[in-house]
Amino acid sequence: MRARRGIAQRYIDRLDLDKKGLRPLFSLSLFSLFLVSFGSFQWARAVSPVALVEAGDPVFDWRERLLDAFGGFARNARHFGA
Repeated sequence: MRARRGIAQRYIDRLDLDKKGLRPLFSLSLFSLFLVSFGSFQWARAVSPVALVEAGDPVFDWRERLLDAFGGFARNARHFGA
């Protein structure tokens, strides 16, 4: 995960967003992508009993952490149990 952050940070730095005044917009876009990604997994969890990722997969671990965030708010939503 840190390697990905490093790659993303080098890309952001290369774009020179500060001079263009776009850093807040770009950061918001990355955050939106993060939310959309989790939202897609949460939607699949809500409408289907099929597990999209298996235990041990890094994406599974990421999703589990988000399901537990904010006191388990997302984990407590209605779902099929995947």
